[in-house]
Amino acid sequence: MLADGSNLLSLWQALPAAESGAVSFGLPDEAAPAASLWRLDLPEEAQSAEGQLAQIEARTQASEAALDALPARLEALIGAAQAGPAVSFAAGEPSLEPAEADLLRMLEELEGRQAAVSFEAGQAPPSGWQQARQSFEDATGRLFRTLTHQAWVKTTQGGRLLGRSALGWSGDLETIYQVETHSEQVSLHQRSLAAAVKTRHTILRTFIFTAQGAAKLAVLISAPGGLLLALPAVWKFANQVLAEVND
Repeated sequence: MLADGSNLLSLWQALPAAESGAVSFGLPDEAAPAASLWRLDLPEEAQSAEGQLAQIEARTQASEAALDALPARLEALIGAAQAGPAVSFAAGEPSLEPAEADLLRMLEELEGRQAAVSFEAGQAPPSGWQQARQSFEDATGRLFRTLTHQAWVKTTQGGRLLGRSALGWSGDLETIYQVETHSEQVSLHQRSLAAAVKTRHTILRTFIFTAQGAAKLAVLISAPGGLLLALPAVWKFANQVLAEVND
């Protein structure tokens, strides 16, 4: 299911209606409202399945490392902007990483169109920031589902169900396996489950960084409501950095 260049977070999705023939074995209802699902369909061939899981595990580790570096990258950019004559001082400099350059461009939009970002009648906010805001709002709903409601982790191989786990918001876990599932297949689901948990943790860490980073970035925004305006901008910055290691 993981296509080349896709983001690990895309494996978390809103849970559709229960599929016909899905096994339950006494677990809670998979079609519960506001739930979310991590679905991983591995190739039938064992070596290919192993390779796909190894790729996912490498990406989760890379995402964690990128998150570790995010605060320093943002603080360096804020410090440089505060030392310059304006936030646009380096927006066109080729030495900037794409994520930093895009963040500075959004700040330029906000500073250059203060009347627009005040959301007065008949006025529209800057287009780049508006897109970031929509992405942030969509992700907020996904975070709420994955952290406060039942989450499901389902692993299939060649279309055959290997295992299914119900993951509660407090970390409690129930897992079932298909009858006659081999130990190697159990291991595949366990690794898929571990990747799902780590990716959910990545989502949470990204939101925490976004809130903390927005509080720092707000000092560069003179428009009213600087903190609220900074949230989508920092969210986009964080996800661009994560995309750098997930491509």
